[in-house]
Amino acid sequence: MAASWPMPKMRAMATETDLTDGGSISVVRILLLVQGAIATVTVVEAAVFGTAFGAPVSAALLLTGVGAAITLWLAAAVVRRSRRARKVALIFQGFWLALAAIDVLLAGFLVQRSLELVPMLSRVVLPVAIIALLEQRSVRAWFGVTSRRERRRATLRIAS
Repeated sequence: MAASWPMPKMRAMATETDLTDGGSISVVRILLLVQGAIATVTVVEAAVFGTAFGAPVSAALLLTGVGAAITLWLAAAVVRRSRRARKVALIFQGFWLALAAIDVLLAGFLVQRSLELVPMLSRVVLPVAIIALLEQRSVRAWFGVTSRRERRRATLRIAS
């Protein structure tokens, strides 16, 4: 009897976070928060060590700080069903992937070394996962985004 008491709560939680009505959005938000936290820690670490060793603040550090702020803003905006936030998130993740590709190419050709696991996860796998989740049909419907085919079918249904 004591072992069965959490089951109703678990069933209620499963229906509240159904993937068709925003469960994937929660995953996107968590991934964006993780990505923003990694970028924030990178900025703080570079700033602390830069000031400790007398290095000037670089443009890369400022861009990473701006990227962290945008990523954390997107984590909040995506949950509010903002179509603009979805578009900005897709564009921004594409930007992160482009920077990762440049970094991998530079690391491979100039330095003759491969990228470590954690930077590869934060720069490649997270953006790919976020883009894949934002492009799912259920997530697109959650944002109210329809494809041309879906709009054409709806128009044909209305006309007939």
